[in-house]
Amino acid sequence: MFPALRAYTFHRDALRVLDAAVGADPTIASEVERLEERDVERYASIISTTAGYRPVGDSYRVSLLVNAMGDELARRWICSERCSGDPAVDDPELQRLARLFALMCTAALDPTSLGISESAISEVMERVAPNGHDGSAATHV
Repeated sequence: MFPALRAYTFHRDALRVLDAAVGADPTIASEVERLEERDVERYASIISTTAGYRPVGDSYRVSLLVNAMGDELARRWICSERCSGDPAVDDPELQRLARLFALMCTAALDPTSLGISESAISEVMERVAPNGHDGSAATHV
């Protein structure tokens, strides 16, 4: 499993206390918000200036999305008693979320840096959303 998830498991007790404190103490909440914004700005800078990254959109928005997904995955992971960092026993649903998160993070990477051809990505996207449509009945205005 992902090294970060093992770290979340190792530091679970402290992270749970911090998570609870954010909701109870506005000073802590403000500091956590400041740190989260710093992380978003750093990652936006990385994906907009480092070779091998090619964000699918505005680097700040991509970073915000990636960080928000990572935060939610971490929160779910530390709150679950069924997550140990051992893939053989961890909650299968959270493992699927972790894999989905990793896949979604590739939106900021140049597929060729991962050894994936543009045509392979196009094939997958066509299977997911044939002809650019997701199959929903929504009308576009």
